[in-house]
Amino acid sequence: MSHGFSSKVPSAEFVESFVIWLYGLHLWISIGDGFCGVTNVGLEHLAASGEPWAPMDFEHVGISMLFFDGGMLGMLIESSYVHRLLNRSVFGQHSNGESASGAFHHSLNPMPALTICLLGYIMSSHTQHSAVSGQIHSTFGLMFTVFAVARIATYIILWLKPPQSTIPSRPPTELVTSFALVCGGLIFMLSNKDTIASLEAYKLDSLFVFTVTVSLSLVVMAWEVVLVAIRNGPDIRRVGVVESTA
Repeated sequence: MSHGFSSKVPSAEFVESFVIWLYGLHLWISIGDGFCGVTNVGLEHLAASGEPWAPMDFEHVGISMLFFDGGMLGMLIESSYVHRLLNRSVFGQHSNGESASGAFHHSLNPMPALTICLLGYIMSSHTQHSAVSGQIHSTFGLMFTVFAVARIATYIILWLKPPQSTIPSRPPTELVTSFALVCGGLIFMLSNKDTIASLEAYKLDSLFVFTVTVSLSLVVMAWEVVLVAIRNGPDIRRVGVVESTA
């Protein structure tokens, strides 16, 4: 990969912020029925169409704004143009007399982790219609908080010992972040009203959902590692053959 092309590849934090912002934008797209054209609020309010807006509906508006604004701020922080502007002093010169290029070797953008952490706290405290629903929301809210804590721990590791190679450093905290997001996201998808009603009909509790989801998340992550290993196997053998014949 050439240096010119690699310099234009967005950072992982930019991609995360873009996905968060895009989801927030999706929530704000009008579907023709909803408060101020908020998609998610309109969908959430369909079950009570024609009735006054409840506090829970306005909570969904707040979540939409959280994703849209948090993702936007994260992308601005990752923007190289914004970096150059922020690196200039009041006299129009780069701070400390250094050029803006090369000033950022790795990103320590906390906005994606902060946005998901706030979402976890909000959903943990979100008013629910049943105890099972409330426990499930608290569970995936906890998983999102675990993700945020592990990601901040990754930033602390990178701050104390910046990577010196292009080879992935693979801090162990990122394994925790991946697991927390996969598990929390699956539980999030299972927290809809129809699934909750089915769980209650079969007298299943939130611990059942958590146990099954944890197992499924580990299976998915293990299978992903196997696929990556299979994908990189031929390359490793090819390099070994070249080195042996050199």
